[in-house]
Amino acid sequence: MLLAAGTHAHAAGPITFGNGVPAVGAASPESAGKSGAASPQAREQTPGLSRAVLAPVTPEESERAIRARPLPQVLNPGLAPRLPPSGRTGGAQTAQRVAGDAAPTGPASIPELARALRNDPDLIYEYVRNNVEYVPIWGVQKGPVGTILDNQGTAFDQAGLMVDLLRQAGYTASYVRGRLNLMAAQVGDWLGVDTTNVCAVLNLLGNGQVPIASVTATAAGSCPGSTAALYSIKIDHVWVKVNIGGTSYYFDPSYKPHTRKTGIDLVTATGYNAAAYLAAATSGATVTADYVQNIHRTNIRNNLAAYAGNLAAYLRTNKPAGVLDDVIGGMTINPHSGPILRQTTLPYQDTSVALTEWTTDIPASYKPTLRLQYQGIDATYTSDAIYGKRLSITYNGANQPVLMLDGTVAATGTATTPGTYANVSFTVTHGAYAYTYANQAFTQQIKAGGTFVIGNGWGPVGRGAIERHRARLEDARASGAADTSELALGSSLALLSSNWIAQLVQATYISDRLSRTNTLFHHQVGIAGYNTSPYVDLPGNMVGVINQDANTNKELAAFFTAAMHGSILESTAVQQTSGVSAVSTVKLIDIASAAGDRIYDARAANYASAVQPNLVGCSSWTSTFSSAVSAGWRLILPARCNLTEGGWTGVAYYMIYTSVSGYSIGAIIGGGLAGGFGTSPVSQPVLNSAVLASSWSLDSLTGFTGLGLRDPIDMTKGYFVYAHGDLATGVGEFPHALRFERLYSSGMRNQSAALGKGWTHNLASSASASSDGLQSMGEDSALDAAGTIAETLVSLDLLGDAAAPLTKMVTATLGQRWYGEQLTGNTVIVRNGLNGEVFVRLPDGSYNAPPANSAKLIRNADATYTYETADKARLNFDAAGRIGSYVHPSGVQASFTYSGSDLTQVSNSLGRTLTLTSASGRITAVSDGSRSVQYAYDAGGNLATFTDATAKATTFQYDLPGRMTKVFYPSNPTTAFAANVYDSLGRVQTQSDANGKLYTGLLPNLRTHWMATCV
Repeated sequence: MLLAAGTHAHAAGPITFGNGVPAVGAASPESAGKSGAASPQAREQTPGLSRAVLAPVTPEESERAIRARPLPQVLNPGLAPRLPPSGRTGGAQTAQRVAGDAAPTGPASIPELARALRNDPDLIYEYVRNNVEYVPIWGVQKGPVGTILDNQGTAFDQAGLMVDLLRQAGYTASYVRGRLNLMAAQVGDWLGVDTTNVCAVLNLLGNGQVPIASVTATAAGSCPGSTAALYSIKIDHVWVKVNIGGTSYYFDPSYKPHTRKTGIDLVTATGYNAAAYLAAATSGATVTADYVQNIHRTNIRNNLAAYAGNLAAYLRTNKPAGVLDDVIGGMTINPHSGPILRQTTLPYQDTSVALTEWTTDIPASYKPTLRLQYQGIDATYTSDAIYGKRLSITYNGANQPVLMLDGTVAATGTATTPGTYANVSFTVTHGAYAYTYANQAFTQQIKAGGTFVIGNGWGPVGRGAIERHRARLEDARASGAADTSELALGSSLALLSSNWIAQLVQATYISDRLSRTNTLFHHQVGIAGYNTSPYVDLPGNMVGVINQDANTNKELAAFFTAAMHGSILESTAVQQTSGVSAVSTVKLIDIASAAGDRIYDARAANYASAVQPNLVGCSSWTSTFSSAVSAGWRLILPARCNLTEGGWTGVAYYMIYTSVSGYSIGAIIGGGLAGGFGTSPVSQPVLNSAVLASSWSLDSLTGFTGLGLRDPIDMTKGYFVYAHGDLATGVGEFPHALRFERLYSSGMRNQSAALGKGWTHNLASSASASSDGLQSMGEDSALDAAGTIAETLVSLDLLGDAAAPLTKMVTATLGQRWYGEQLTGNTVIVRNGLNGEVFVRLPDGSYNAPPANSAKLIRNADATYTYETADKARLNFDAAGRIGSYVHPSGVQASFTYSGSDLTQVSNSLGRTLTLTSASGRITAVSDGSRSVQYAYDAGGNLATFTDATAKATTFQYDLPGRMTKVFYPSNPTTAFAANVYDSLGRVQTQSDANGKLYTGLLPNLRTHWMATCV
């Protein structure tokens, strides 16, 4: 199809594209390699990750395909009407950063965010425009609340968020579809891509199925084939119409220019030498045409650690405060800071094209759908209806499967026999795409009687969904919900799947920056389940991979790296969240290689003669292997099919398909399964406790940011915070004097400690090991990601070899196992009072402090930890992670004594002592030997009364366990000194004082407003 772009006074010309041909030559075994024509719907598929290569589409092709696609009669069973949209109503929770995003985050609730933005249409536009990153995919992906959670979204998602906020604020708002006319510079600044290759730009938009009306390049030509630069382009787009004061105005929240960052020379900074690395990996190894054996695992690990160490040293010297994009490259949104916008058309709009207006919701035909079928249950959901929620299957007393959405029953199936296996069928349909090859249908088996959550992700995701499920699990346990309940166990499993999804996205973001690719995540779907042990198995993952230079080898390297990272992350995610070891293809091949097993390169030509006769314990698998190689598949296969890890025994192998035009790679374990499976049993209470202990984010570790107002209220998070010195002995500061101070934060209301829920004290300090993969992928510091960056650099190089030789495949696999190990047990959380600090272990065993923190953490030879402050004070923690001693630089010390888990005494080397008395884990009294203060609790375990050394009482009231509403001081025991009313996210909405003054807070996490009125 030839699409002209008008007349220009330069040597530009139109670009021919279309007719179902990808903009860059397809690199897939399923593309038309035999005919010489590229398939419009080429796919490279693995059991865990599939790649769709989609051709550019015109607006006419797009609309024709969408109109022809039927929708099911019933959508979203169990879902309440979306409008007015709202978020979670439990404890306070905000969105979290996704890969490469440093924008502030808002509350994941439409009503609360609109209120915080003062129901002002200009502030609403500014919030979405300046903070939510654009994803170049046509149609809805995650919906309004999901867009807040991830700070990213398509044009549809961002328009949906803005429309919902405007409607919540009382405005009449609608969605409009029209056309943009953009110059190359605008495209580059918006998408953050190099526009010097017009076909690469078309390839990106084509893989996102964004309708393209016309393209002009610096020279006429066609895609694929042209090497000219982009000059201009017309594409379809969606934005917002709103009535303000009787006039209709238009806002485009998703179009935003960026400032791009250039990364460093990573080969130089790491010291990576491809030839030397491969030579070291094969030192002492046996390499034949049929197998490799004894690949040098130690050399691989030592070299990766050395590269990471070199990079860490470079960063400490040259970019000590650097964030990830400073090192690998990236981009940041240029904020809108101009005058208030009142546009009747967009300045870059093609006004010759009439607008289409949607006055209610975006039509469901523009939304991906997920159909689930199991034992009589047949339910279809749009992506925005389920993302960030808990879609689960449990069983009732009659052994019937029950499908629930966030605890609401959506469907009940036919009775099953506990312990039997049956298929769950999934069908993912991208209704807004003209081509259908990003659609996916697959089945998984589940064992009747267990608990299962349908994990799902749409587009780039971050920590937002993880934190949402963590908060719900914490709420559930605090409310007394059974650990076996769908609410508690389902939240743990939802967190597990969200953790894997987010880590794969973050790992892929890093490989994208290193290979100059853009990976579009169409969907990620599968099961996180529990049957005596947790597992995560998400085989339904569809991506597009687009290189900015139209380099298909780099696209394949990025795709294979993502697929193999996805394998190791499955076993890693289970271990991170549950503490239980798990298996995956990468891990098991590494185990086989370390045991000296041969790793075979099985093909049709050598399988019967050189491979099958040498396999051990594979009798039940030989027919599967034989069929695969006969069909043209290549297998990378350990000699043993009885590989063992803990209580798990089975097989693991890769399947690779090669043709003249590309590859496909599958990672298989066990009976054709792909996932991380726990290798030993773990009870539900232990699992839930482990999940909570290992899923802390910086947000959930911060009880007080230090910026307070009124009595006070944390002005960043909206928590009510309280501090009071109850008893002190000695002169000066700690440890010369000893002081007992109570500390409270409503943000900690679910955390029960020695002074009750929400409370702690200044002498409570601990250090505990944990796991956080996102931290070691550079969530807030480039230095934390030194190991990840080094391994990714090496994997991309090894997997960029078009021949995919066995030696490089196995070498990459062993390196990826090392990478996975850097993501478990990789953090230590040091808690002091209300706040916690996360220290990240680097590959050399040292720990990197949080940003802008000069403290040091040292792991001692006996596995205990020492925390050293900037002024050289040392906190020494015991084997249980409790503070054992504090050593001042002057030599004065304080020692801590415990009885079981109760702190009983703190004494210093100057003879001062505080004695603590406890009952049932609660402090009831503190004494310095001559004076004593008392503490009393209500039936719910809340601190109700503090009685000072003069017998005067301060009392506290709560509306929920741990959530303080009123404080009464002895001077006026019947009138509250401070009275709080909380919003639906658990933040202080209003506070009144004893003088009758009422303060109202607006906290969007971007700006804070407090207004005072007299009552």
